[in-house]
Amino acid sequence: MSTIIETSRTDSDARSGILWRLPWREIIWTVGILLALAVFLAVYYKSTFQGLSDRYGMDISQIARQVMTRHSYTTLILRPLNVALVDNPDFQSLELNTAPLFPCAVAAVYWRNGAASDQAATWVSLLFLLGMTAATYVLGRVLFDWKVGLLAATAVGLSEAVIKAGTSGTQWTMAGFWLTLLMLTIVMHHRSVSRRAGLAASAYAAASALLVALMFMTAHVLIVTLLPLAVYFAVNWRRRRLDLVAFVLVAVIATAPWAYRNAKWTRGCIIGATAWDIMADTKAYPGERIYRTTDDAALDPMRCLMFPIERFSSFSSKLMARSGDLGKGLFGVAGLAIFPFAFVSMLYRFRSDSANLLRGLAYGVVPMLLGVFTVFSVDARALVMLAPLIAIFGTAYLLLLLDARRLHIVYVRMLIGGVIMITVWPALSTVLWHYDGQRRGDVLNANEYFVSLADANFHGLVYTDVPWIAALRLGSPAVWLPASDEGISLMASAGAPMQVVILTSECDNYPTNEAWYLIHRSKLWRDYVRDSNECIKSFVERSRPPKEFAEKFTRYMRERKRSLSAAGSLNGFAERDPGAVRVLPGGSVGAMPDDIVVLTGDLSR
Repeated sequence: MSTIIETSRTDSDARSGILWRLPWREIIWTVGILLALAVFLAVYYKSTFQGLSDRYGMDISQIARQVMTRHSYTTLILRPLNVALVDNPDFQSLELNTAPLFPCAVAAVYWRNGAASDQAATWVSLLFLLGMTAATYVLGRVLFDWKVGLLAATAVGLSEAVIKAGTSGTQWTMAGFWLTLLMLTIVMHHRSVSRRAGLAASAYAAASALLVALMFMTAHVLIVTLLPLAVYFAVNWRRRRLDLVAFVLVAVIATAPWAYRNAKWTRGCIIGATAWDIMADTKAYPGERIYRTTDDAALDPMRCLMFPIERFSSFSSKLMARSGDLGKGLFGVAGLAIFPFAFVSMLYRFRSDSANLLRGLAYGVVPMLLGVFTVFSVDARALVMLAPLIAIFGTAYLLLLLDARRLHIVYVRMLIGGVIMITVWPALSTVLWHYDGQRRGDVLNANEYFVSLADANFHGLVYTDVPWIAALRLGSPAVWLPASDEGISLMASAGAPMQVVILTSECDNYPTNEAWYLIHRSKLWRDYVRDSNECIKSFVERSRPPKEFAEKFTRYMRERKRSLSAAGSLNGFAERDPGAVRVLPGGSVGAMPDDIVVLTGDLSR
């Protein structure tokens, strides 16, 4: 009996000793800060979220709804370019632009809730934002210490650019989570090689390949991270062959099915229709006109590869503009107070070999990602992927400087508090003061207009310049306005004839040689496209101009119409009065905006 009692006391004392040896100070601070970040994020979301407004978030949401209801990866947004690429009416609704992982995650939440909603779509991106913040802490702790990890996580979690990405319903917080885990895996691989733990090193190489595959399934262009990582494993002389083979083999196996699917429907492009983004935002294809184009020359994948050479002047202008935008965006992703320290830290050699190795790898990964974001016109929100790396190295260098100065702990805490306040101020000011300015006004916006149409039980195919809104709110196919009459004919032959056209202020960004631009801006052109003879007759009767002027005006209008793309298909389309007010769900009423134009043709077609 005494032996049993003594054994139980020994076990109890051992457990007590283990508990006392735990780093309780670190645990309490970490749990407290992460909970505080989660609470602040919830307050920001509650104070500012009024439904999905980001066009990419709307696109993802309607794809997720298709996955939930139809159990297939399809879209309600019919892009003329994609329809021409597939060239099969049975598969014209295949989604070829957006990678599947994030929409499928949103669809899972929809299925769990029993219905699609704007809030559920945002919850997924917010969840991965929290995951990215926690992963930032872990990576910072592994590279340096828990203080660096915690301050870096705080900088990421309080950055308004990161929070806005989390509340937008887009996939970039998920991509940032995978990238942070990938960097952590590389660090663990390096330490395994240093310890000569061969099996563990190979396992980390395979895990890195899986994370690259997850990034590819989150955003197609992120497959580019495969190249610098392959170089890293190739120059690791201790285990070059085995780890490189493990990395490449697992990466190929994990990405091959989806890459094959993309290549099958886009004439060989493993990144899907995203490849055509290389021609977007150029003088040849302003904005995203390339997706509204059906020219045979534009459909050739080789054109994408040769475009930077063939249209070097147009392409270089795009590179300059996009580089400037991304450069300005980098300052905000981890806070203005952290970025300068991160920039200077590039010239400093840390004591941690793992930190120096990871920074060297970042020298390859980050410029390559920025280059891809520039070339393929990727949404600037993608920069939040880099926030953890910027925050970790910036805070590590900041704390190193504070330690070197040997300041009193009070001054150190005041300086750190100032850094945190500078980082959180943009988001905090939005919560405290900007919310009142975001409340809905008396005049509807385009999103609310389509919501009112859905509430009035309008469902059907529409041609519009905002198909992401129409597809999400109406739950029916929406054709992105074709750039030519040939494109309109192609869509009609594919089973999507043009009957209802809804134009918004988005048309103001279209080229002036497109009929959509003039029709949206001028009632005269709307009347002229419907019936040119009646329009001229009415103009002459009202204005009574001199005969010579009337003849010149008639000749000008006729020649101008011939030069407009897509004008021929609009003959007979009449403008409809959408009413002075619209009723929103819940009974609230809003005035019709002046910039929405509705045209209808022969609805019997």
